[in-house]
Amino acid sequence: MRPRRRSVLLVGALGAVAAATSGWLLATPGAADDGADLTFTRQHLQALDAAVDAVRTLQGEQQRLRAQVAALEERLDQVEQRTGLEPPSPTTLTAFSESDARLEAVDVAKVEQRGTKPRRTRVAAEVPSGGPYVLTWWATWCKPCTSPEELALLARLRGALAREGISFLSVDVDPPGTADQDARAGTWLYPYLQAKDAHLQMLPRGFVQKVGVDLPLHVVVDASGRIVWFRKGALSEQAVRELVTAALAAR
Repeated sequence: MRPRRRSVLLVGALGAVAAATSGWLLATPGAADDGADLTFTRQHLQALDAAVDAVRTLQGEQQRLRAQVAALEERLDQVEQRTGLEPPSPTTLTAFSESDARLEAVDVAKVEQRGTKPRRTRVAAEVPSGGPYVLTWWATWCKPCTSPEELALLARLRGALAREGISFLSVDVDPPGTADQDARAGTWLYPYLQAKDAHLQMLPRGFVQKVGVDLPLHVVVDASGRIVWFRKGALSEQAVRELVTAALAAR
């Protein structure tokens, strides 16, 4: 965040509150008196009530302006990180800097749509740009993986990455046919890749030892096939934004 920019805007907002408040109070009958012979009338009380209401209104506007400033600064940070002016600084992802953290090349099946015959492929073949890309491992027995909220966020993540020309891969680790025969199969994000225990086969040993294999697991992979960022657990709106930013920075 940039305190200097925020301070300039907030000082302006606070100045407006102070100026408006002063105007109300100075306009109040008797406000400039020394108080020795001040007699409060109904007019005085009504003016004071109006001033209090005005201050409360301005305080609400101040809070709104603060929220807008914070949102704009977050967007500016995001743009700077995505364009390489600043390094990524996500709060929902964890960096992984092991030099040997490259994914293993394994055979997988690609399921295009429910009920279609899977075809054999490899992860590298599903990344036409050559990387970077974002990969998510999931399973039908994993409740966080298959919740409506998670599936909606995965679809949003895929769309955001596609607009940037970055691939998104969804990998089911169930036995073959399990996900396709599941009653919820109509809600899955197609196409997806499938291989039993795919995460155990694909993840480097160092990653498994340090991070584990809990699902869902989301990773950002650079062009060399190395994991550079990861997130364990369900997605959030912020995590979606940060995965896109991290993938762009990995170019």
